[in-house]
Amino acid sequence: MLGRVLRNGAVLLVGLGVTAACGGSSDRPGEISMSDVQPCRLLSAPELKELPAISGPHLVEDLVDVGGLEGSTCKYPVAFGDDPAGADNTVEINTVTNHGVEWQVDGPYEHRTVEEVDDIRGFRTIRVWRGDGARQDSDACTLYLDVAEKQALRVHVGESDGANDPATCDTAREFADRALNGLQEQ
Repeated sequence: MLGRVLRNGAVLLVGLGVTAACGGSSDRPGEISMSDVQPCRLLSAPELKELPAISGPHLVEDLVDVGGLEGSTCKYPVAFGDDPAGADNTVEINTVTNHGVEWQVDGPYEHRTVEEVDDIRGFRTIRVWRGDGARQDSDACTLYLDVAEKQALRVHVGESDGANDPATCDTAREFADRALNGLQEQ
């Protein structure tokens, strides 16, 4: 009897070890489901006023306009620099409901670079761009945050003119931080 208990306990411990080694655990501070999240509701009106780049009302889309991803999108028009009517650009906040960060790391895309960047609020964050080589501060910036198993928060800032504009990834991180705060408050 004691031998059977010890064997069953050993099998259970080995099974738990295999699960942990195969990705059964995560370093994220919690699971935040993207299902039924409306990305335009993640930033409050006062927060939007604090973001100086917002130059108009948001636009809601029912899909993520990136190949193979499902979810919702909120686009904010932004004008970088001193002239609010200047650069025609957008910041997109996407809730990705069918793929997590690993899909970008190990995924099917060619000619793209994936870079680990500083976590946002403890959630793993990666930057993805087309091509390879050094990036400029004015290049488009796309961040993916690992918020749940097979789900992600995506923030994309289009290319800026670079002259007097803030670095696009600084803007993306600001929006991602505020959107993640909105997710955690829901």
